[in-house]
Amino acid sequence: MPWVRQWHNEIDPEYGESVADTIDDELTARLAEHHLTVTDLTAWRPEPTRRTRRAATS
Repeated sequence: MPWVRQWHNEIDPEYGESVADTIDDELTARLAEHHLTVTDLTAWRPEPTRRTRRAATS
């Protein structure tokens, strides 16, 4: 989240905290909910897609 901190680290006077802190708290909560770490998240890669042949059209 470095870019979030870079661009959204200022304190929002209406909420009393920065957008970066809010997003970081939400990420931490979601990771805990799924028993994951930040390392797990950054190491994840999607499964390769399987290409199938399209049916021939007449």
